[in-house]
This record gives sequence, C-alpha cells and structure tokens, in this order.
Amino acid sequence: MERAAAVRVSTNEQATEGVSPDAQEDRLRAYCRLQGLELAVLVREGGISTSKPLPSARAGRSC
Repeated sequence: MERAAAVRVSTNEQATEGVSPDAQEDRLRAYCRLQGLELAVLVREGGISTSKPLPSARAGRSC
C-alpha cells in the first residue's frame, strides 16, 4: 500500500534544536517498513509556519 508523508519544522530553531527533519524521516521510513507500507511521496518543508496557506508554501505548490 502506497503512502505519502511529510516532515516539517516551522522555524529554523526547531530544525536545529527540536526533532530534526532527518530524524522525522528516519522514523517515518521505519514505521512504513514495520507496517509493510511503501512510502511513495515524502515532502520536506522547513521553516514554514502552519499559519501560511498550503499553496503559498514551497511544498504545497506541488499538491
């Protein structure tokens, strides 16, 4: 079963001091392996606030 997932942080500070996008991606990939899921799409978005409408975010333009 194919799945899409996103890793994101809303500030640069979260990217360096919180759960990094790389750590989030590692956890997502491990979860998919354990559940027998294929990760078809992975969107990475950094330093974008959730208050910004999705189409104006870089990754949101591809949706």
